[in-house]
Amino acid sequence: REMRAYTIMLLSSSSSSSSSSPSDSSSSSSSSSSDHDSSTTDQEPASVAAWSAKGSTLTGAVLLQPGWQSQKQQSLRFDQLGLVNREHEQRVLSTIYGAMVKGFIQRNRNKSGDNNSKSKELDYTKAKAAPTTTSPCSFVLISGPSGSGKSALVHDLKTRTIDATPPSEIKAFFASGKCNITQDAKDNEPYSGIRAALMHLCDQLAMGDDDAAAGDESGRSELRRVLRKQISSEEASILSNVIPNLQELLTPTVLEQPLQKQHSNGSLTSNVSAASSALDSTGMRQESRVSTGYREHGDRLNFALRRFLRVITKHTPLVLAVDDLQWADATSLDIIQAWLSDTRIASLMIVGCYRSIQAAASGNEGIATSNVECSPDAAAATETATMLHTKLQEIEASKRQRSIKIVRMQLEDMRVEQINELLLELFSFGVQLSTSSSSSSSDGDSESVGTRQSRNFRDDAGDSVIEAAPTANYDADSVSDLARAIHTKTAGNAYFIQQFLQSLTQQRLLSFDVESKQWAWDANRVASDSTVTSNVIDLMLTKLKQLNAAKILPVAACIGSTFSFANVNTLIRGLSIHSSHSQFCNATLFNKQTSGIISTSDIKNMIRRCEKEGLIERNRNATKRSAGTKGNVHYSFAHDKVQEAAHALLPPDQLSELKYRVGEVLLSSLSPDELDEKLFVVAGLINTRLDLVPDRRHGANRRMKIAMINHKAGLKAVGCSAFSTASTYFKNAINLLPEDHWKQNFRESLDMYNSAAQCESVLGNRPQARKYCNKVVALDCDILDKVKAYHTLIDIARADAATQSGTECIDLCLSLLAKFGCRFPKTALGRSMATIVGILNLKRTTKKFNPDMILQLDVVSDPVDVAVGTTLGKLAMATMIASSDLTPLVCLKTTKQTLKDGVSPHSAPAFQLQGLLLGFFLGDFKGAKRLGDTSLRMLQMTDDRTTCCRTTVHYYTFNFHWTGRHEDALEPLQRAFKVGMETGDVEFAMWAAHTSTAVKLYTGSSLAEIDELMATGTALMKDFRQDTTYALTLCSWQSILNLRGLGQFTTKLIGDAFDEREARVNEDSNLAMLCDMSLESARLFAATYFGEYRFGAEAGIKCTNKETLKVIAGAYTIPLMMSHLALCCYAVCNDDTKKHKHHRKYRGHAQRCHKQLKAWRKKGHQNLLHLLTLLDAEESHSKPSMAEWNYRQSIEEAKSRGVVQDAALGEERYAAFLLKIEDKGRARSHLEQAIRWYDDWGASKKVEMLRGQLSDM
Repeated sequence: REMRAYTIMLLSSSSSSSSSSPSDSSSSSSSSSSDHDSSTTDQEPASVAAWSAKGSTLTGAVLLQPGWQSQKQQSLRFDQLGLVNREHEQRVLSTIYGAMVKGFIQRNRNKSGDNNSKSKELDYTKAKAAPTTTSPCSFVLISGPSGSGKSALVHDLKTRTIDATPPSEIKAFFASGKCNITQDAKDNEPYSGIRAALMHLCDQLAMGDDDAAAGDESGRSELRRVLRKQISSEEASILSNVIPNLQELLTPTVLEQPLQKQHSNGSLTSNVSAASSALDSTGMRQESRVSTGYREHGDRLNFALRRFLRVITKHTPLVLAVDDLQWADATSLDIIQAWLSDTRIASLMIVGCYRSIQAAASGNEGIATSNVECSPDAAAATETATMLHTKLQEIEASKRQRSIKIVRMQLEDMRVEQINELLLELFSFGVQLSTSSSSSSSDGDSESVGTRQSRNFRDDAGDSVIEAAPTANYDADSVSDLARAIHTKTAGNAYFIQQFLQSLTQQRLLSFDVESKQWAWDANRVASDSTVTSNVIDLMLTKLKQLNAAKILPVAACIGSTFSFANVNTLIRGLSIHSSHSQFCNATLFNKQTSGIISTSDIKNMIRRCEKEGLIERNRNATKRSAGTKGNVHYSFAHDKVQEAAHALLPPDQLSELKYRVGEVLLSSLSPDELDEKLFVVAGLINTRLDLVPDRRHGANRRMKIAMINHKAGLKAVGCSAFSTASTYFKNAINLLPEDHWKQNFRESLDMYNSAAQCESVLGNRPQARKYCNKVVALDCDILDKVKAYHTLIDIARADAATQSGTECIDLCLSLLAKFGCRFPKTALGRSMATIVGILNLKRTTKKFNPDMILQLDVVSDPVDVAVGTTLGKLAMATMIASSDLTPLVCLKTTKQTLKDGVSPHSAPAFQLQGLLLGFFLGDFKGAKRLGDTSLRMLQMTDDRTTCCRTTVHYYTFNFHWTGRHEDALEPLQRAFKVGMETGDVEFAMWAAHTSTAVKLYTGSSLAEIDELMATGTALMKDFRQDTTYALTLCSWQSILNLRGLGQFTTKLIGDAFDEREARVNEDSNLAMLCDMSLESARLFAATYFGEYRFGAEAGIKCTNKETLKVIAGAYTIPLMMSHLALCCYAVCNDDTKKHKHHRKYRGHAQRCHKQLKAWRKKGHQNLLHLLTLLDAEESHSKPSMAEWNYRQSIEEAKSRGVVQDAALGEERYAAFLLKIEDKGRARSHLEQAIRWYDDWGASKKVEMLRGQLSDM
């Protein structure tokens, strides 16, 4: 009995899993299974262990009571050893979480009276958000060496804070994920950690699993209903590239088909049952009514992920935990940055765990290692570590623009004193003999939970019991020598200490003396014994080598951190074919006793043994997703170091060969749907040893098959906006093409070159993109096969058009159109004559034209007509950027083609541009409106929405305002913004945001609301790299800040938003002219309301000259700028008591603008009637009675339309007129009214100035 009780091991073999997500760790440790040797109950404070019949070890999850002598109620899991001395970090995380929940409750209370809150979520331009006192988002970064307890700390937040919240109180959803370990930084699986966390969240929402931490089923049901209502079909479709199980959550309202089969390992794939039908020839999901390029697809996914988080966090707080950020790909870091910078995402707490930058780059986590090959390639690790460091710096910098709460935690390894305290806690548990009885299982492999004071074990004979009880025979000095020895060997790493103590008990260097009831050890032997390794990887290697069952782990490690029994079994069967070519296969796959391939039962037993040894653990979430596959249990490696040690069992050359063989087996054995599910894994494994692929001449079929796998992986990466990763796959695909691929595999080769060219273009690698395109253009084939390459070249040339003349883009378009027989006059005279004739015919046609006639036309379906229409659309954009005289001719050509061949997606923008020609240039506002209405009808005829945003923005920016009211343009522009973001037309979506914000300003919205909208808009413009709209909005924003008193100056645009001293001026390009116009327009606006009329007159003269008006021809800002210019010029002349020479110049500009505004008013312009009346008053100062009547009329008209600032301006100018005629009493009254109106508008600086003027009176 004493020999059987020789050692009770108080160390868990079910160790803490830093490599799995916190939720997975808790799931696997708490799940019951027949394979486990013990069952545990968290409510029991006493130690729980499993008694081995041979008396050598005890396995299972062990609970130890900290501070036994003080009778503490809280028990400590040894598998959470990383939480030792982490009280400060625990408090910080709980405080941040509490602040987030408190902010969520407060925001919901503030919005409780807003009946339109749901509709306002649809677009940021509808928001009237006021600055919040609490930070809407928090970003917690936990760094430290591997095994220091980062994951345990995050898991503690879930179990001790979130799960402990009473059901009656609001608590957050907790979702976690882990970035996959990789051998090459460029092959990181896109969104691996983000995807896993969001899939975990969707599992909770869809199935209400046991890990769901927020609300009851009714709350989850309500959130599902909101998601189905607010996530559009296009957004749901593109999100499914990143969140495969989102389909189940949104079925059947959004997606057409429900999930038929869930993913077994949570890999980044589409639904396996619908994958074939949901993926088109480009590899991206088919979206109804949307057809976009690679860049637009990336912007769509970015916005869709933002929208998804907006909807979630509006209705519940959310904690996203992403582990192993040092392995994250660039796209994951980009979307985290986008989430944090999005002011519409609130109540979000992101917790990111990563290895210390130096440790991740060196691969050794600060502990000397003798086997460097066990970690990923040092160069790749350095690259990922540098990328992470750079991105974190960018996020740190961005917090100045938004109040992001960023908290960094650096976890250090344990000191000798802390190890000393730990040993005292562990050794406070002794063993003594007792005569009491206790029940046990018949086979002795399991036991019941004992009481708090004692722990009973029955021996084989059943006639005596061993009782474990607390002892108090240790002090700090008694264990200090062992603590120092452990610290010397482990450097204080928590995970290493756990594995090291297990090793000591197994080698009998740490044992329990039953007679003395004391633990015994020899510190000198522990410190000097050469068999005790000084490295955690070497320690794990020793353990794996001693365990015969662990020889299958290298195969499992090739799949990833999560694998299933079916995966391993399939691979073992398939690898047997290559056993003669691989030393590993030959040594591993054969059973020496039976002289045959190891059987399925052998593999199952090996996996069970590895689970019992604590090397792997069950992944309940992944197993639940594959519930349709009977008996297919999923596992995760207990820690990164176990997976790395499994790799280190083989030399580097054997390991890389094994990966390649595993990839080949998966490629040949998986069904098409299963291959699509594991596409990144298969491609990554094969790409480790491309030198093993047969040569171009003798292995053409094999090379082509592997090339196509790389191409599909690249397309899937494009679907996730991981363009850098996609570029690597595309390059591999092209390099693998056999010699005669253009003859034997023309279509596949063409797709590869086109895909690679578009990808390189998005990445900005234009020389390489041109190289791929020129290869296709030079082919001797049908012109339709070259269209994609031509269009990519056109897009590349258009990207350079902002800084160059844009002639290359125009020449490419004309060259391609000529190949289809669509030609333009080559001389300037010929173009002018064709334009004049075309416009006259158009004007004559529009008089008889009815928008309903367009419904009788067919939709273009012929490939040639589609190619010509698309090219004409690209040519129209190029000519507009270059201000070419071809623009009207291109629009006329498109109209002619539409009436002849049918409606194409580019017909609507062309009709709208022709409306601009008729309206602004020819003054036919009614004809322009008919063409505009026709363009909107065309949008409803085609399923393609790619030009919807562009057409709407053009219509409401250049056409509608001539006959319609500004207020009526707001809702369509806001819808256009949403559609543009959904379809990837980010450029025009930002123009929609810019225009709608300006229209709200002109129609009387408060400056505080405009300030908030501009802050949100500029953040989006910067995130989506829309430099033009960003620059134009900044100067307007600064004028708003000046009026609000948040700037130091009045008309000088220098402040937090913009600095006019750094603005580009006098550059010879349309973009520079547009920026200069915007700057002068903002100065004019500020000067008009600040009363600095001479400054405003000079600025207005600059921004309304002929060259400037040509750039913004027909824009809604032109009448307003001319109104302000005329007012400033009249005011300068009227306020000066003496006549000056410059009065003639100013009065001439005023009368010119005044006359033009009257002409537009006669043709139907109705938005500036109050300002036109104000100009009449300024002009009629020589007739006081008429002037007073016009002032009063102008004020009443402004008040009736709700244009607060112009009512205030009218009162101010009326007061100035009354002072001029020396009626100070009425002047004071009107000035007081002006102050009230300006105060309502929010112009604090202006109010302050007028109050000073009032006191002087």
